Amino acid sequence: MYRRIVVELGGGSGQTDYVAQALGVNQGEWAFDETDMPLKMRYNPVIMVGINFNYAVTKKDFFLLDVNASKLTLSGNFSIVITTPPLGPQQPGYQNIQAFGITGGEQRLIFHAGYRRILGEDEIFNLFIEGGPSFNMTKYLRNQAAINSLHIDLSAYYNQPYYPTYRARYLNGIGMGAFAGLGLNIDANENWSIQLLYSPSYEKINLGEAPKLKLQHSAGMRAFYTL
Repeated sequence: MYRRIVVELGGGSGQTDYVAQALGVNQGEWAFDETDMPLKMRYNPVIMVGINFNYAVTKKDFFLLDVNASKLTLSGNFSIVITTPPLGPQQPGYQNIQAFGITGGEQRLIFHAGYRRILGEDEIFNLFIEGGPSFNMTKYLRNQAAINSLHIDLSAYYNQPYYPTYRARYLNGIGMGAFAGLGLNIDANENWSIQLLYSPSYEKINLGEAPKLKLQHSAGMRAFYTL
């Protein structure tokens, strides 16, 4: 991010200062360093779709296999300090700090294999619980920032010929963890059943440097046809 904003687009090595143009200030009348980096990127809600299988051991016990896919987006903010002296008196320590948006995207394929138990004796409505190991495959898609009308593709840094090892190691990953689920099972008829569920998982998404185990959340509906 520093390389793209300061060195390549910010007038480094005598080049045009496109950042100053986007900010509406003169060349060099702005500053960007490590204190201006985005501190927290947050995931936005996304739709996940997939196919789910049940294998009945008894009328209430099932082995399950779920394969789900999604494209996620992230958003956050970074800052740039305008160093032009302000007009008129200002409070001590005043800084003209402006915030701008940064976004990212990734693609996930998630596999769940485990056990499901139907609770209760009602012929139509029953609670259920489930759980088991989780396996994910994740691929980096994009990373972009915008300074007013100046759109910056941060992915270009990793697409240079000197970084094939970085791309292979940090921009694609395979991770593992565990999932659980709690929901309502509805037997609509002899062939169809519907499940409304909340399913958290605790897993590692292997993108970037030093990934950690984190809690993920999903909620939705599944429909099963009995063969």
